[in-house]
Amino acid sequence: QIRLGWKLEDIILDRARGHVVSKLDPVTVGVHCAIGSAKRAFTNTTGGGDYVVTSTLASQCPPAVGRALAFSLADALTSDNAGRNAIKPLSFVTIGDGSVHNAHFLSAFNLASHARYRKKKCPVVFGVSDNGLSISYSTAGYADYLFSQRSSKQCGVPQTPGSVANRDGVPIFKANGCDMMDVYDKTLQAARYSRNYSAPSLVLYRELTRRFGHAATDRQTAYLDADTIESMAESDVISSGIAQAVQLNALSYSEAKTRFDEIGEMFKGRVIDFPPDETTLLGTAMGISQVGLLPIIEIPYAKCTWIVELTCFMRSQQVTGSLTNSVLMEWSSAFKDSIEARSIHLFLSVFGGNFHTHNMISHVPPGVDVVCYSNGLDFARGFRNAIIQARKGRVVVLIDCTNLLNMRHLHEKDRGWETTYPSEDEVMGFHDVRQFGTAGKDLIVTYGNGVVTALQARRSLAERKVISKEHDLDIIDAPYISDVPDGLRDALSNEQYERVLFCDICKEGPGSNILSSTIMSLKNQGILPSRWDFVAAPRTYNPLGRTITFLDEDDIISAYKSLRG
Repeated sequence: QIRLGWKLEDIILDRARGHVVSKLDPVTVGVHCAIGSAKRAFTNTTGGGDYVVTSTLASQCPPAVGRALAFSLADALTSDNAGRNAIKPLSFVTIGDGSVHNAHFLSAFNLASHARYRKKKCPVVFGVSDNGLSISYSTAGYADYLFSQRSSKQCGVPQTPGSVANRDGVPIFKANGCDMMDVYDKTLQAARYSRNYSAPSLVLYRELTRRFGHAATDRQTAYLDADTIESMAESDVISSGIAQAVQLNALSYSEAKTRFDEIGEMFKGRVIDFPPDETTLLGTAMGISQVGLLPIIEIPYAKCTWIVELTCFMRSQQVTGSLTNSVLMEWSSAFKDSIEARSIHLFLSVFGGNFHTHNMISHVPPGVDVVCYSNGLDFARGFRNAIIQARKGRVVVLIDCTNLLNMRHLHEKDRGWETTYPSEDEVMGFHDVRQFGTAGKDLIVTYGNGVVTALQARRSLAERKVISKEHDLDIIDAPYISDVPDGLRDALSNEQYERVLFCDICKEGPGSNILSSTIMSLKNQGILPSRWDFVAAPRTYNPLGRTITFLDEDDIISAYKSLRG
C-alpha cells in the first residue's frame, strides 16, 4: 500500500478496521473468517495481489500454501496473462505461537518446505505472533526455539540479510513485535524474499504481551498472579506505535488521539476467540488409553469432523491420509481404546461467526457413543455413565450446547433450568430419556438446547390457544444421539401418540443432522404414527452477530401447526 502511494493514516485505519472486523475493511469486508485480496490478484491496483486469510486456530495455513502454489499454475493455465508483467502475488498467513503445535500449521509449513526443496514456486509468508501464552498455557519461548533449530542448507536458500536462521530451507525473520518499524522492516524483508524467489519465509513477532484475557470468560487469576495480570494490562503496543509515529513526524499526538477515539467509538465490544487443536489432543488421548489409563479430553468449539479423526485414531495409528479411508480400512484392527471426549460444539450465540457455530453432526462412525444433554442434572449423571462405559473399552463423546452451561431460567426469571446436583449413586444410561409430560396425544422429540426451545415453544402454543394446555403436548429429551435410545422406542410403542414432531438443533439437509436417521430407524420398526414431521436448523452459515443458523421457537411453532393441519 505504501508502494502504491497510500497515505499512512489510511493504511493504519485499514489495519484497525481489519482488527475489529469492520465492514469497511477493504480485505475482509467485515467477516470473521476471510479469504482473498482487495482487488484482482494479477493487477497492479489496490490490494497488490496480496491474499489475507483468517480462520480458527491454524486451519487457515493449508489454504494459504495452496494459494501460493496456485499462483504460477493460474498464470500458466488461464487465458488472462496480465499477471506476467504485474506485481508478483503473495500469500500471507498469521497464527499465534500456541498454534505452532497444530497439525494444520505443521502440515502447511512442511508442504511449503517441501515445495522449496523441489524448487516449486510457493510465495507464502507465515507470520507467527509470540506473546508467550496459548490461552492459559505458557509457551515459554518455544516458538523462538522451534524456528532456530534444525537449519538446512540443502535447498540452495540464498543468504538473506535480516534472516537469522533457515528452518528446513525457510528463512526466519525475527522482529520485536512492540517496535512498529522493526515489524514493518522484517515483514517487508520476508515479503520481498518470498516475492523475488517465489519461496516461503517466516516472520516471528517476539516480545509481545497479551494485555487482557484470552476471551471475556477467561479467568486469568487461575493461572496468573495479580501482579502479572496488572503488568500485562498496562502494556500497550498501540501506544508505543503511536509514539513512534509521532517521533517520525507521521502524525501528531492530537491527530492520533482523534483517530483513536473515532475508531474506538465506531468499533467497540468486538472479540475474536481461537480454539485449541483437536488433532494432537485426540492422538494424545489414544496414547494414554493404550497404556491402560482413561483419558478425558475437552475440545472447545470443535467442528464434528473430528469425530472421523477420532475413529481414525481408534482403529489405526495413521494420522495422515484420508481419515475416512482409515476408518474403513482399519476397522478390523486389534486396537480397543478407552476414550472419553467432551466437545463444546452446538453454540447458539452471536459470537465468533460460523466456525464457532458449526451446528452439524455429519458423521458418527460405528464404535463411538455420542450424547448431548440438555440440563446439568442429566449431564452429571450421564458423565458418570460415560466414565463407566469408557472403562469397559468404549469411546464416548459428550457434545455440549454451550449456551446451556450457565443457563438458569426457562421462562423469564423462573430459575426453571437450575437443578440439584445428583447423589453419587445416580447414573443416566445411554438408553434413558427424560419426559416433559406423559398424558398428551402429540409428541416432540429433541435433544440438547432443542429441549429448552421446545419447552418455550410449547408455552407459546398454549398462550396462543393452539393447544388447550401445555401438557397436551409431550416432549421427550433423547440425549443418546448415536443410536435410537430404548426409552424413545418404548414411548412410541404404546401407540399413545397421534402426531410426532422431530426437532433437530443441527442443520437440515443430507449429512448434517442426527434425527433423520432416528426417524428412518423408527419407521422401519413400524412404531411411528402415520402423522409425523421433521424440523431442523436452516441449512446456511452463520453471519457475524446473527443466530439465523439455529433452530428457534418460531420454527417449532410453525412446524407443529403444519403437522396439526
